[in-house]
Amino acid sequence: MEKKKPGRIPGKALETKMNRKTDAYFALCLERGELPTMGGLALALGYPCREELERDRLALGENKADPLGRALTRARALVEEANLQAVYRRETAAGAKFILQSEFGYDDRGNQEFSGVIEVKVEPEPEREEGTHGSENSGQGL
Repeated sequence: MEKKKPGRIPGKALETKMNRKTDAYFALCLERGELPTMGGLALALGYPCREELERDRLALGENKADPLGRALTRARALVEEANLQAVYRRETAAGAKFILQSEFGYDDRGNQEFSGVIEVKVEPEPEREEGTHGSENSGQGL
């Protein structure tokens, strides 16, 4: 059984609490017609700034068994998804693109390295029997 530390909510209850706060933040953004941001998410979750949220997420993210790490990773993924969807709307595309590039590491310059060999095998067409070139009715008046 998990020992309760003073001031700390145990495991699954903490994850549930953080997920509820995340969902409430997203509902508020939807109600206001705003895109969710990492800064807004951090404030909604009780962090003073997004950098501290990211610091906790990175520190805990390595341990998939940690409930807080899972909740923070989920919350960040929801912000990322909302901005990915916003790229497809004309009125929000430029801002969403900027957020994806600056906050989530997306790159549109094509600076991707491919690590693998692409092999193309070209095989000759099988030979056709004489007289089967095209339709049987070809050359007849239509």
